Amino acid sequence: MTLAGHEDTVTSAEYSPDGRFIGSSSMDGTIRVWNPRTGEEDMSPLRSGDGKVFRIAFAPNSRRLASGTESGVICVWNISSIPASFRRLFGHTGSVQCVIFSPDGSLIASASEDKTARLFNADTGDNLAVMIGHDAPLYAVLFSPDGQTLASCCDNYEVRFWHAATGEVANLPIDYPELHATGISFSPDCTMIACGTGLPIDPFTGDIQLWDLRSHTKVATLEIGSYFRAIRFAPHGQSIVTGRSNGALNICDLPRDMVEPTARLIGKIAAGIWTVAFSPDGSYIVAAYGDGIIRIWDTGTSVKASRPLEAHGKAVFVVATSPNGTLIVSGSYDNSVRVWDMRSGEMLFPPLLGHTAGVVSLSLSLDGNLIASGSSDGVIMLWNMQTGELVGQPMIGHTNHINPLIFSPNSRLLASGLLDKTVRIWDVLSGRPSNVGPLLCQDYIRTISFSPDGQFIAAGDYGGRIYLWYTETGQPAHAPLNTVDTTIWAIKFAPDDTHTAFGEHQYLIPVPKVSARTQVPIPAGPWDDVHPVTYSSDSRFIASGFHDQTVRLWDYATGALLATLCGHGRKSSVAFTPDNRSIVAGSENDIRVWDVKSILALEASRSQLNPVDALAFTKLNDGWLKAPSGELLLWIPEDYRAYTQVPVCTTLIAKYRVVITADPGGLHAGEEWTSCWAGSEGL
Repeated sequence: MTLAGHEDTVTSAEYSPDGRFIGSSSMDGTIRVWNPRTGEEDMSPLRSGDGKVFRIAFAPNSRRLASGTESGVICVWNISSIPASFRRLFGHTGSVQCVIFSPDGSLIASASEDKTARLFNADTGDNLAVMIGHDAPLYAVLFSPDGQTLASCCDNYEVRFWHAATGEVANLPIDYPELHATGISFSPDCTMIACGTGLPIDPFTGDIQLWDLRSHTKVATLEIGSYFRAIRFAPHGQSIVTGRSNGALNICDLPRDMVEPTARLIGKIAAGIWTVAFSPDGSYIVAAYGDGIIRIWDTGTSVKASRPLEAHGKAVFVVATSPNGTLIVSGSYDNSVRVWDMRSGEMLFPPLLGHTAGVVSLSLSLDGNLIASGSSDGVIMLWNMQTGELVGQPMIGHTNHINPLIFSPNSRLLASGLLDKTVRIWDVLSGRPSNVGPLLCQDYIRTISFSPDGQFIAAGDYGGRIYLWYTETGQPAHAPLNTVDTTIWAIKFAPDDTHTAFGEHQYLIPVPKVSARTQVPIPAGPWDDVHPVTYSSDSRFIASGFHDQTVRLWDYATGALLATLCGHGRKSSVAFTPDNRSIVAGSENDIRVWDVKSILALEASRSQLNPVDALAFTKLNDGWLKAPSGELLLWIPEDYRAYTQVPVCTTLIAKYRVVITADPGGLHAGEEWTSCWAGSEGL
């Protein structure tokens, strides 16, 4: 994110300790307070009229802010009041280059061009101590994290230490006789101090030196290769960020043994960096630049901020659920099969690898022991559902894309269909083709189903034909039925010896008597835009994924559309859990588990939904959730849209997860975007 508004060099930028604000100072004489979530200014610019502002610092409670100015005045701002108010602290005779609050908020320390550092009572403004000893202008002062020590740095290459409570000299100064000390930072555990060194007249020199504060010995040196102004330890203490005069922002990772520390480039802008700071959780870095812009960078090291969660590397083509309803199995174009815990979304064991092309079909045996996967490489593989281990040898016989794939009810047979217009029956125990088949069709196979008693096997093709064979012999139970002129997407055998073909129509067909067939109500299309179709086991619902990035739920008996679920990628694959309480949908972005009962309850109260619940049923328009009458209710940043999870979605498996919840206090709105954030304390 970039924050623009200052009219001159940004001299400092800091996160507030609670992470709610970013404060910045500038040579334009202003202090600005920003909301890091929206990039908007949280209040009007703060102006004291004391000239350029060189540094700001937040108090530990995030309610006050101190600034050092060109005139030598320190201003302490109360930013919790409306409007913000301030008082001045006097004492310095030169510009104040740096200010800092003590960790407990009781003290303010300052560094000045008058060659002194000073301590002030943060509440009363009393000048408690003047620290004299440097013989050059000071530009940095810093409290140790435990509040016991104060470090100061000046233009004559020297770092000095002081007792924070009294301002008296503590220990010995660290002296650099050859290089210019450009910055200092304490480690979070107070055992080390990092000092940046370099020569301003030579932009190609510079390094970081790490000193042990107990022994005052140098423990490591990291060569940066150019002069830099800014240095800061990460909150976890395992890395240091540096901002350089050439606009390069680097993170230096520190090994525990301090041997061979390494630096990596986060970003580079054609403007010098003045200060750098981490967000409180270490997820982001804010940097102040000479071009008047503040930039926020992802550190690339935080699990919370940037490390992807376990997820497929490419689109999910097919999903299935285990017979006991505790597992999700998914197949992807990344050539892998993965097994997930239904509730937590965690992957149970490493990806199941072996296919050389995308996994496009899955079936789970009803005894809960096996996973069958079919791929575009023409190979079928069996996996142990409990351990993820490969079972037997790959089943080879097809020459191309295998889809669909299904176990028989007794788990002894496996039926597969593919683009060669055949259905093949496999013996699961031997891994070889059975004595039945191949069964020939007139077009590509789209769906296969066994009857509940295993006596019949049915198939539907892309030409709208339904086939029915006796499983034991492979003989046709009747001639192919030309039911419709479009694809048969799914076939379901009903308990009353009928099976239902689902395309643009549903048909009830007595088995094996085919003379009497009737058409029943159909769900609304458009079926040319559908991907997979699935039935609930209790014959109450039908679900399907669509290319328009929705999953739709219908009433099986009436064909009425019950709900349209949004937020998926294209071509969502769908499956019901065995208890029919949830729909599992996999798409190009993620795998989602939807609670059917909650879906129906929310649809029944559609007119009263809060914006968060409405996200499940309404597509975004340029990132906006709109009310039926067109009002703008909620905007979601582009990077978040593919990963949002709302309450009706009980599990989200994706590279990232953005959970959106509704504030119990209600909807906050205003003429300015920041009013939405300011509506509730802590929101």
